[in-house]
Amino acid sequence: MKHITPNIARTKAQSKAFGRVTLTLTRQLSSNSQPPLPIRSLLVSTSTALCTPIFPAIGFINLCLRIIIPDPNLRYKFNASLGTICNIAFYYVLPFGIEFSPLLLPCAISNGIVAGGAYTVLDLTARYQSRLLTKYNVNILRNPIIAGGGIGATTGLIAPYFYGTISESLYHIEGLSDSLNSVLWGFPFFTQVSCMTGFAAGVMMYPILHYPIYGIEALKWQGFSGVLLLASGVTLYYMYRPDGIGRRRTDEDGTVLDGRTYVICPDGAFVERNKVPLLSTIVRYDAKEAKFGAYSIEEGQWMGDPQLKEKGQMIAESVRRYQKPGWWDGGGGGDRTRYTFDNQILAFYCEWWDRGLGEKHADRLVHVMGVKELQAYEDCMYRTDWVVKSIMEMNDIVSDGKLAYSNSHGQLQYQNQEDVVNRNDEKMRANIQQMKMYGNVISDREGKRRVESIQATSVAVQLLMVAMRNISGSDIATNANSIAITDIEEIARNRAPGILLYKKEEPKGLKGQSVESQLEVLHWEAPSVDQALREWQERQGEERGRKIRNGLLIASGILLSLCLKS
Repeated sequence: MKHITPNIARTKAQSKAFGRVTLTLTRQLSSNSQPPLPIRSLLVSTSTALCTPIFPAIGFINLCLRIIIPDPNLRYKFNASLGTICNIAFYYVLPFGIEFSPLLLPCAISNGIVAGGAYTVLDLTARYQSRLLTKYNVNILRNPIIAGGGIGATTGLIAPYFYGTISESLYHIEGLSDSLNSVLWGFPFFTQVSCMTGFAAGVMMYPILHYPIYGIEALKWQGFSGVLLLASGVTLYYMYRPDGIGRRRTDEDGTVLDGRTYVICPDGAFVERNKVPLLSTIVRYDAKEAKFGAYSIEEGQWMGDPQLKEKGQMIAESVRRYQKPGWWDGGGGGDRTRYTFDNQILAFYCEWWDRGLGEKHADRLVHVMGVKELQAYEDCMYRTDWVVKSIMEMNDIVSDGKLAYSNSHGQLQYQNQEDVVNRNDEKMRANIQQMKMYGNVISDREGKRRVESIQATSVAVQLLMVAMRNISGSDIATNANSIAITDIEEIARNRAPGILLYKKEEPKGLKGQSVESQLEVLHWEAPSVDQALREWQERQGEERGRKIRNGLLIASGILLSLCLKS
């Protein structure tokens, strides 16, 4: 026995030491797997905010039960009506809450803050719980009624009083906080429904949050709870962003169509932010890409396919109809101004609550040009773009070697006359078809006349650009006399009213779109002054000859008609 007792004592000491080591390792492992208190509180807050769109469905069921249970007749039919209540709650109320969740953003913020704060208080209380709770091995944080239902009921009791205040802070709405608080204080029934809704939601959320809060022993909290917190934050942004409101439009076959339907504001009160540039879209010819496209005056950039103009004008017309004075402002004499926003939340509150939001959020307003103003821009750029196109085509002919100039006679000499004629005929037919891209129904004859007029204008503009580059004075010297640059500019402007010739003339939205700017971007190889002058003089001679021939034909026709009458 003397030899056995020391061995037993030694074994007990080793067991205690092993137990202490095991307990220390367990605590260290637990501390690594369970997130700290701030992270746990954030998990509760973000989860509550994410579940806020579900609360209306739970509240609807709670409301129906509070009406049915006290009434004996309704309670008798309870079994038959329960299915209908759940059907309405989960097939109508719940989808509506999720689809229009951005409207519930103030509610989600308030619910999240109150729920996170309640959990923090409860956690600190449990950490320093009384001896009675310790004696009976009661952990309030692991009790779903106290931890889940208690936090939920607290949230449902306190959070609604901050919905209006947060809405006013986010959107600068007036009077919403006072109205909501008056309803809550004046009708305790709503507070009771809210409190019980929070209790039920908290009990249901408790098992979902158990592992994120307490962690998994095999994983560090950063790899599990931290990732869940990050995912919750991303989901919160995606769910409550203003652009996510509404539902996708679908056809009879269920195919998703472009755009969304918006049921919370009238048509024209809201325009998606990515579609606002389409409202000022015109059709233009892109000389750099050698194709037609839609160009936004508002953004000052190309948008894509020319058909986008039609789409943009349909949206613009709905905005014009919405903003048109009507009975709501006394035919235009009242103070009811209708605003269109690129944020649907602001559009909703401006339409149904605070009509002065347009003045407070001027940077989010959508402005629409008049039809005539937009057409004036398109006509201006039509002439500008086609002059640039014609100048570059003349430049291509010279650079291809199919057109040369004779220094001895000062006449245009073609190396291959037949090829040049064929090429010009092909370009004329192509240009006539391109003229019809502007939506104007014109005949081939009218198209040819317009193309020839643009080509004649381009010769004058080309001489003007060459003179501006190479001549320091105000006149161009010729063999007989001098030609004032201002006279050439006047001819060009008379032929193409509204044309943008110089950079200094470019308005906002058309920066870099004048003839001068486009030719620089296209690396235009300008001919010499003499070469441009000879071509302009020949064009002037052709026009004078055409006028003389037309005059002779008219005079001959008049004389012939007089002779026939006599």
